[in-house]
Amino acid sequence: MNYAAVLAFVMVFAFSFPVLVRIANSVGVARSTIVITVVLLAFLLFLTQWVRLRVSRYRSTVSKIEQAKAQTSQSPNSDSAYYVGGEHLGELLLRVGKRREAIAVYERYLELQKSEGKDVQAILSRLQALRSQEEVL
Repeated sequence: MNYAAVLAFVMVFAFSFPVLVRIANSVGVARSTIVITVVLLAFLLFLTQWVRLRVSRYRSTVSKIEQAKAQTSQSPNSDSAYYVGGEHLGELLLRVGKRREAIAVYERYLELQKSEGKDVQAILSRLQALRSQEEVL
């Protein structure tokens, strides 16, 4: 459901709600029952949209991980192969909860950076933080 569809639904709901309440009252349904039912339906609609958003983000992250893995397997000595859309493969793996695999990726990236003679302080600190979290868990 895109933004325009959600906006249209909210507008129709806002204008039809008072009419539905009057009709239900004339039939004999209590006003509190109507309000509780409508609030529950709105909550379920929100929950559905939230779950759909989370699933789409997860799928997007997994596809980026697959792309980055393919890049690193094709050219393992290229530091740009570890990035997809400006995001490091290790960070993508952490986002989906694959901490050990992320540590292995950071270790390979660290060795690659050392062999090229680049500054590795940021990578070392990130790797140490991940290892300390791994020990705690």
